[in-house]
Amino acid sequence: MTRNRLWFLAPWLLYTVASGRELSIQESCLQLLATSETPSHATPHINNLIRNGTASVPPEIILKLPELGLQRIGDKILGFRNTDLDATFETEHFLLHYTSDQSDNDAVSPDDYDGNTIPDYVDQMASVFEIVWDFYMDSLGFDHPPEDGSLGGNGKYDIYLENLPVQYFAITYTSNAETSSNTSCASYIKMRNNY
Repeated sequence: MTRNRLWFLAPWLLYTVASGRELSIQESCLQLLATSETPSHATPHINNLIRNGTASVPPEIILKLPELGLQRIGDKILGFRNTDLDATFETEHFLLHYTSDQSDNDAVSPDDYDGNTIPDYVDQMASVFEIVWDFYMDSLGFDHPPEDGSLGGNGKYDIYLENLPVQYFAITYTSNAETSSNTSCASYIKMRNNY
């Protein structure tokens, strides 16, 4: 059941970086301040704040930035990667960051029924992302996402499994990495640490 839910979520996440429309700062702030527990698609709003900086951002959003994986530096808003996740799992195209330390709020379930020393949740997440990669990159011929250099540990696409605000399943962030393209940017995904 979890695998099926992740299958439908992963294409949506990979598509997110390439899609979107012009959003006002006010529209993004209203969406991010919504207190509904209904799942919300935060990615275009988060990236709108990263793209436009702190101009016109209300103080109540500035205070919520860390909860959303963002930080204010001067007049800029930047995404930050969770460096407290103490384990990684590498696949052909992805580097998944996680912790199974159950005293940490970001911990994934330690269940490892196949006995490969990787939590089953991480195994399933990695498998689904590789299936989605094969479909979009190999079958449909989409361009590979720009690499972020050594940010996150290596040039593979980074996925961080952590405790997200309740209304978000996942959020895709543009990264601060330089790319050779002026029409694309490197990115990374934060996925909920449990479903």
